[in-house]
Amino acid sequence: MEPNEASAGVERCRMYRSLSDPMRQKILALAEQEELSIGELGFLLSAAQPKVSRQVSALRLAGLLAVRKEGTRVWVQSSATNHVDTLVADATANGMRMAKDEGLLERIAEVLKQRDQQTKHYFTATATSAQFEYLPLELPAYLFALKPVMAACIETALDVGTGDGAVLDALAPLYNRVIGLDRAAEQLKFAEARVQTRGYTNVELLRSEYEITELKSVLPDFSGVDLVIAARLLHHAPRPAHAMRELGKLLRAGGHLIIVDYRQHHDEQMRELQADTWLGFKAEDLRKWALDAGLSKVEIRSIPKRFCGKGRDAKLGWQVLHAEAKEKIE
Repeated sequence: MEPNEASAGVERCRMYRSLSDPMRQKILALAEQEELSIGELGFLLSAAQPKVSRQVSALRLAGLLAVRKEGTRVWVQSSATNHVDTLVADATANGMRMAKDEGLLERIAEVLKQRDQQTKHYFTATATSAQFEYLPLELPAYLFALKPVMAACIETALDVGTGDGAVLDALAPLYNRVIGLDRAAEQLKFAEARVQTRGYTNVELLRSEYEITELKSVLPDFSGVDLVIAARLLHHAPRPAHAMRELGKLLRAGGHLIIVDYRQHHDEQMRELQADTWLGFKAEDLRKWALDAGLSKVEIRSIPKRFCGKGRDAKLGWQVLHAEAKEKIE
């Protein structure tokens, strides 16, 4: 036997050993379904985090899992090469069968709901009285974000996650019709106060999720808008890539999507201060999600810090994604 063949045989034996543990097979299957944290995997598998960490580490060293660190959290997803190897594919399939038998796949939805509940609780609990005598200090950031589309479309704009309506001060003077959308009734009360104080007659407020099916249930004639803007929303989304797709579906053909959010950072306090699920995003991830959603002409720019007001998050790097829908996204 040639030395290279012997070495390959040893490596194959190691791979068999790496995949022999049922928990590892289930981890491979779960990580293929969704990017999950070590804590979430522990919840799904009813296992202590140190044990899960050891199993994940072994699979990572074998090249079977992609692992990234975000603050104090470690996120795990399936390696892109797993389906190439028949042994790995078989182990993952067996893990999937066990996961289905144990009801673990259904519990993934519970994990995603738990992510979302933290955000819902935050925006309900922190709704406080607001004063609208002055324009928001971060208004320059929103105008900077809107610059590429100011001459492109003037009909209808949709502000997703409008909150107290700060972005409406940038949209109302520019668009014939502006819809402010939020799922928290407490936040919409303050948006309504802003609209009344400013005297905006072209702004309507809706309580709804931002998925197209949910929006159509409260706005049956909805067929897409010229502009969708989501300002500091994506870092609260349980599944950012999915959220990007849903936001794209709200556009008409030729419409524009604006995402204002943080660059990737490591300020763990933001999870406590404003229930952030994600500590910002890499520009390349935003770009990939936009392209995967069927959007084109994707451009990402950094927003100058001096434009970002004086809020608790002003110290973080802000960025804006601008993309277009060449055709209606279904």
